[in-house]
Amino acid sequence: KYISAVCAGPSVLGKAGILKGKRATCFPGWEDKLFCGEYTGEGVTVDGRIITGRGLGFSIELALELVRILKGEEASLDLRGRIQHPDTI
Repeated sequence: KYISAVCAGPSVLGKAGILKGKRATCFPGWEDKLFCGEYTGEGVTVDGRIITGRGLGFSIELALELVRILKGEEASLDLRGRIQHPDTI
């Protein structure tokens, strides 16, 4: 099972104790609500089976990372190309 949250959502995981000792990211200004091991400030952070995203602008990157984890690198790259992601144009 994987757990994913984006924007202020990771603060819910933090409050539940799920992020204790984990690396995570969230919307700027919500860092003190993460209660995690390390705030990364990255667009997308993966720590084991927990994937967190900084904000809505990173939703596609987060989704592509989930595809990579669940279906493999090739599936993620294929999807990236089909959705016309800026990195592929």
